[in-house]
Amino acid sequence: MLQELILLITELMMRRKMESNSSGQNSLNMSFPKIILIFYLDSVLEHVLNPKEYLLKINSILKVGGVVYIGVPNEDCMFNDIRKLLFQLLGMKDISEKIKPFDSPYHVIGYNKELLEFIFNKTNLKIKFMRNFGRKFEFLSHTTSQRGFWIGLFLLPIEFIGNILNRDVYYEAYISKEI
Repeated sequence: MLQELILLITELMMRRKMESNSSGQNSLNMSFPKIILIFYLDSVLEHVLNPKEYLLKINSILKVGGVVYIGVPNEDCMFNDIRKLLFQLLGMKDISEKIKPFDSPYHVIGYNKELLEFIFNKTNLKIKFMRNFGRKFEFLSHTTSQRGFWIGLFLLPIEFIGNILNRDVYYEAYISKEI
């Protein structure tokens, strides 16, 4: 079963590449068999111009009982509030008060819990599990001589407060197609 799934995904990716190269289409305009069991969209949806259309297309090719994993940055995270405050205190109101990846052309839509629930409802996908989380100990991946260590260590209290308030930097959801 796993080998068949890998072959199918490889075939679909090759077909997508050939069709997009020859016609300038994107993957939403292609036809797929209705046998896909799993979609993995980590840090994808925030780059999609029309997420409702995108998820409706996924729903149309997802097998009943199939699962979609979606991971997106949290637009309402505590880090954004701290950044906004710092910009105001430093007199830099003209600079974006949001995390850099939320600015165009990087991310076209910012997500929070309410928007995720709304779009899943509008696309007839049922939430099986959703959580808000962050990267608490990322600074430990750096040595003390690296700037990333000290920045991460400085941000650690913000990360913990964000976690307590359910305003961490990332959301993940497992959603499925019901009958």
